[in-house]
Amino acid sequence: MSKGHFEQDRYWVSPYNFVPEVREGLNLPPRVQIHDATLRDGEQTPGVVMTKDDKIAIATKLSEVGIERIEAGMPAVSPQDAEAIREISALKLPSKIFTFARAMRQDIDMALECGADGVVIEVPIGYPKLTTQFGWTWEDVFKKSRDVINYARENGLYALFFPYDTTRARAEDLENLCRAVMNESPPDAIGIVDTMGCATPEAIKYMVRWVKEMTGLPIEIHTHNDFGMGVATELAAVTAGAEVVHSCANGLGERTGNAAMEELMMGLDLLYGYDTGYRLG
Repeated sequence: MSKGHFEQDRYWVSPYNFVPEVREGLNLPPRVQIHDATLRDGEQTPGVVMTKDDKIAIATKLSEVGIERIEAGMPAVSPQDAEAIREISALKLPSKIFTFARAMRQDIDMALECGADGVVIEVPIGYPKLTTQFGWTWEDVFKKSRDVINYARENGLYALFFPYDTTRARAEDLENLCRAVMNESPPDAIGIVDTMGCATPEAIKYMVRWVKEMTGLPIEIHTHNDFGMGVATELAAVTAGAEVVHSCANGLGERTGNAAMEELMMGLDLLYGYDTGYRLG
């Protein structure tokens, strides 16, 4: 991260981003990767439908730009989604291919059948979700997750544990879940998921530090844009040590959208000085 605030004929951002008084308060990881969910969360945008050919073309372009990870879809949604993921995996793009999965063995099997490199294992942990939608406790979530995480890893998949609505979880539920998972079924990484886009950058930084301290795992951040802060909260997570940011191209996504891929790319490069290697021009 040797860049500064200015490069002749290219850019000029605030020099105060790089003064020692600002930088010394940051816990920036050496490298940050983008996990792009355009083909899954992006398709949940109202009015957006992608054909198989659309998805293949988008995945190819994402890889050409240098995006490290592509969430190609959720094979359990339909045979058509599964076929698109299989064809994307068969391209052998430089990007790693992930699928979205429920905490069910059958979803892990589908990820394997599609040739995926990794899997995003979703379970609810937000208190409103647990109490009003599912009627579960954190113990129920753990029991559903444990064997599935282990099964995914035993079969060679990179397992991202994705307890969604993290930012509305009771502290005791999230802590109990994280500690139980680490004791019996440690994943490769854990996500902090602002499903409702309702956390401030300061809250996200606190949660990244807290979950990293509890688990010792790489932290991934996934936010939504309900208060217009999707990109801001993800960049805040990076300053607290998060290694992977989740995105959708052009800020597509459910409701008001997800953190915009292109804004994250430019923010990491120009505002924080990362040599990302993305094709920006």
